[in-house]
Amino acid sequence: MRRSAAWLVALPLMLAGTQLAHTIAYRLVYPQAHARLLHLLATGHAYAAWLPVALGIAAAFVLVSLFLTAVDAARGRASRPLPAWAFGALPPLAFAVQETLELSFHTGTFAWQAVLAPTFLPGLLLQLPVGLVAYLAVRL
Repeated sequence: MRRSAAWLVALPLMLAGTQLAHTIAYRLVYPQAHARLLHLLATGHAYAAWLPVALGIAAAFVLVSLFLTAVDAARGRASRPLPAWAFGALPPLAFAVQETLELSFHTGTFAWQAVLAPTFLPGLLLQLPVGLVAYLAVRL
């Protein structure tokens, strides 16, 4: 598999996993649906209505990469592995950037205090299994 095709699988998986971990962190910290909804609306999560579109686009990238992988296999091309460090670093980095940007766009200023939110640390820790699952999926 070409490295670019592998990234086409890895990045959408990381995106989907990051969103799943994001959702789980908010459910852990705010178990009542009403309190969770109020907090999400107060911190700039209105974009979540567009999440199905983004995940659909990500799924299209995965399908393209699987097609390219099949073409490479038919031509007998050797695979090149992706660096394992990327799977450990990118999901937590994406989560931290996402949380900061959400609050920054909502407030209109750079909101570094997003890292102090009660959902930040659980969400950040949940990114480690996301990276592991994405790494294993791409290795398969």
